[in-house]
Amino acid sequence: MERRVYDCQGHAHFVTFSCYRRRRFLDDNRAKGIVTHFLAEELKKSNGSCIGYVIMPDHVHALLYFKEPGMISRFIQQ
Repeated sequence: MERRVYDCQGHAHFVTFSCYRRRRFLDDNRAKGIVTHFLAEELKKSNGSCIGYVIMPDHVHALLYFKEPGMISRFIQQ
């Protein structure tokens, strides 16, 4: 699937992260904890915030907000 990035300053961004080959790596509570911790740490570094998220067995949906323009692109590339 083609990745589309829309960077609209002052708006939240809906993002989806998928596991490699849609494998169900996130069925495990430990894996969910690692994803949650990583997301929080990276948002802290990027001066961003998470409005909400849901962790599914093979992907994550999140609603992210960044104060500075261009940050969503940099965040996704990490």
